[in-house]
Amino acid sequence: MIKALSVVWIAFCGGIKPRRCLDYRGFMNDIELYNIALPLLKDIGLKGEISITHLSGGMNNRVFKAQGRGKAFLLKLYFTSSKDLRDRGSTEFSFCNFAWKNGIKSVPEPYIFDSKNHLGVYEFIEGSSFKAGSIERRHVDAAVDFFLSLNACRDTDLAKALPPASEACFSIDQHITCIDKRVSRLNQIKIASDIDNEAHSFVSNRLIPFWLELKERVIEDADSFGLDVSYLLPEQLRCVSPSDFGFHNALLQSDGSIRFFDFEYAGWDDPAKAVCDFFFQPAVPVPEALCRRFAAAVLDIFKEDDGLNKRIQLLRRLYGVKWCCIILNEFLAVDSKRRSFACGSDLALRKSTQLSKAANLLSQLQDF
Repeated sequence: MIKALSVVWIAFCGGIKPRRCLDYRGFMNDIELYNIALPLLKDIGLKGEISITHLSGGMNNRVFKAQGRGKAFLLKLYFTSSKDLRDRGSTEFSFCNFAWKNGIKSVPEPYIFDSKNHLGVYEFIEGSSFKAGSIERRHVDAAVDFFLSLNACRDTDLAKALPPASEACFSIDQHITCIDKRVSRLNQIKIASDIDNEAHSFVSNRLIPFWLELKERVIEDADSFGLDVSYLLPEQLRCVSPSDFGFHNALLQSDGSIRFFDFEYAGWDDPAKAVCDFFFQPAVPVPEALCRRFAAAVLDIFKEDDGLNKRIQLLRRLYGVKWCCIILNEFLAVDSKRRSFACGSDLALRKSTQLSKAANLLSQLQDF
């Protein structure tokens, strides 16, 4: 959930109080960030006294509410690292631009993006976050409509200009390799505390053995399904994917409509991956029956893909392992820095919470 913490700058009477905050260049104080944001806000017509409020809830980036005379915008400062060269800001801004120019208004309207400083300005959306256990059929139907609308436009020039999604996979081999890399990265956990030692033990004694067995089974099952693991999905069977798609990245507005956000990993991908991620996203789980409803809708959109249903069946548990790895990102240096950049909360507590979540998910996968 994104909520206000405090007003950190106000654009009048010199009322800008510096506060040191970790960002992509090391440290930037509030005045520096304010000086970057102010010209952008003026360019899009924000007038009067401008206050900028830091919002909590972002897990990878820092977000702010800019309030002027009768209008508000969202500022998003994207994390960057020399060890992770993905251009999250450009990806998200381009995706929202693609959606809005095709009449898809269930994403934030994009206004301006400062590529030099990795700062985007978007529509500020008022709404309530979804909670675990709150997802109903009408909510999933809204997600289906959104996904359908995106892919009804996949032949447009703007869609063709979109990049592959982050970690896009177009063959079963690529799916396996992608998750193999994530599991291998967890061998890099540096043991500096008891909780690090617990995580290392969990990865070595539970996650890796399960993954090695599952990987072999997926290859065997692909053969029994008549699927070639090296077959590349042709372009016409690929989808425009929001990536990291689920109700953890959605707001329910007062009129009952749903707005989706956070598209920094979006792009072209295998629709089977979009379905599997929707199944396993752990923050706001979707009931099994409603996941099947989403899967059925995607199968209908891509009915010409004879192998899609087989790939979904084949890859489901595999993507459960991927989400175990994502949950454990707190134990990896770059990912932990990104979390600290975004929310700055207690690292030891985050690690303990995430290890418990990963263990629970793996137990579910073993019983699946």
